[in-house]
Amino acid sequence: MVKFMKNKTNPIEGKSSIESKKKKSIAIVLAGLAIIVIGSVWVGVKYWKDKSQLLSQGVQEALTADEKEKLLAKIGKHILILTEEEPLIIKINNAEQLMQQQAFFQYSQNEDILLVYQDKALIYRPGEDVLINVGPVYITNPSENE
Repeated sequence: MVKFMKNKTNPIEGKSSIESKKKKSIAIVLAGLAIIVIGSVWVGVKYWKDKSQLLSQGVQEALTADEKEKLLAKIGKHILILTEEEPLIIKINNAEQLMQQQAFFQYSQNEDILLVYQDKALIYRPGEDVLINVGPVYITNPSENE
């Protein structure tokens, strides 16, 4: 008579089954870590690429309070600005690209200074002490452009 044994495993097979499960778990964890590392590298590269693109278009100048005051005094000789608002000050580094994007920058050159207030923008050329352009700033909601 033949008897079948149920639910009894060979102790040797049990160890290899546990080891293979551990190996699979380690492989899954390593795969997850690899995905995280690759994703982090991709995000980092994208960040630096976007940052370098912004730097090539124009850089917000880190001016001291004294330098800002002198710059605004020079510009104040050419135009009356009746606001206490601090302008956003940007040095133009890629005038040709800006000219292609907006007509406002048509006569700008590299090294010109862009000052942006809430309601107006100015392009100033420090080397010649002249205003190149002055225009209004329009703020639109993204939903209006759809």
